Amino acid sequence: MAYMEKADLSISLSGYNTTMNILRTGVRSLVAPIGHYSYDKEQLVRTQKLESLGIVEVLDPDNLEPTYLAQKIIDCLNKNLRTKTNHIFDLQGAEKTGLFLKELLQESVAVAA
Repeated sequence: MAYMEKADLSISLSGYNTTMNILRTGVRSLVAPIGHYSYDKEQLVRTQKLESLGIVEVLDPDNLEPTYLAQKIIDCLNKNLRTKTNHIFDLQGAEKTGLFLKELLQESVAVAA
């Protein structure tokens, strides 16, 4: 995470963990949803939604020629420094789930008593 927070640009596949790191750090990102067109569209759908929000730039995996990639990198670096995502997404799911379960268990104990 420390590297991503200091990076000018992240270039990666658009897997779940990488996507969460992009959302947490707000780093400018080029992502390629490779290998999910024929059977699992979840990665492609997630990438397209994040692109529509201006959070990532999508690399066409069928066109990863050097000049295309170089131009996408230059274009991305020339855009605004970072997109603030902390106001769009709640990234505290694990913590909030733990609190919810704790409250639910306390209510169950109170009802049983």
